[in-house]
Amino acid sequence: DLGTPKKTAGPDEVAGNQAASNQAGQPKKDDDASRLPVNAATRLFKQGQVLQYSVIVYNARLDKATAQPQVLTQIQLFRDGKLVFTGKENALGTGNQPDLKRITVTGALKLGADLSSGEYVLQFTATDPLADEKHRVATQWIDFEVVK
Repeated sequence: DLGTPKKTAGPDEVAGNQAASNQAGQPKKDDDASRLPVNAATRLFKQGQVLQYSVIVYNARLDKATAQPQVLTQIQLFRDGKLVFTGKENALGTGNQPDLKRITVTGALKLGADLSSGEYVLQFTATDPLADEKHRVATQWIDFEVVK
């Protein structure tokens, strides 16, 4: 199961095409876009910004031999229902997680400077190969808009 996205850190690059944003790449004060609110609450991001996200993976099954989860995570970016970016699949790192029943996953996605303006969906997928088929895959998504 996945929790709700919130702010965090760590970049993947999306060329050519949470959540929260950093303020790098702010337009000049005289630019019309500078009057647009850009933050996680409005989910408006400018081209070239970093979209940071965080989810919580709940109740991952633990490997009997290692007492660690074997969950794989992946992000995908969609525009108008079409896939425009797929991140690499990553093994869920538990690092200093205090509770393996609630594992926080953080990441970031750099929005390309030439990414088209419009509405997008960021989808996070967690796959637990140790879980039964009904509970093996969980997804969470959030919509946002890219503005110039």
